[in-house]
Amino acid sequence: MRTDAGPAALDDRDLAMLIAELRDAAERPADDASLAALLDGRDTGLNWHGQALVFLGNEAAGTRLGFIADPCPPEPARGPS
Repeated sequence: MRTDAGPAALDDRDLAMLIAELRDAAERPADDASLAALLDGRDTGLNWHGQALVFLGNEAAGTRLGFIADPCPPEPARGPS
C-alpha cells in the first residue's frame, strides 16, 4: 500500500480490520472471490479508504517500492588532481 508517508506493510493482526474495510469500485464490501483474486495477484479494483490495493510478490516488492538492499552514502566529490 502506498500512502502519503510512503509504502506501508500490514501486520497479520491488522488483517481482520483491513478486510472489513475493503471496498470494490461500487463501494460494496469485498467478497471472497475478490479477495482470492487479489491473493492470486490479479487486479481486483479493491480499495481501502480510496487507496488501491495490489498484491506484491516478494520478487517485485523491492523494485516497485524503490527498496535499495545495500544503501551507501554517495562518493565524495574529488577535486582536481
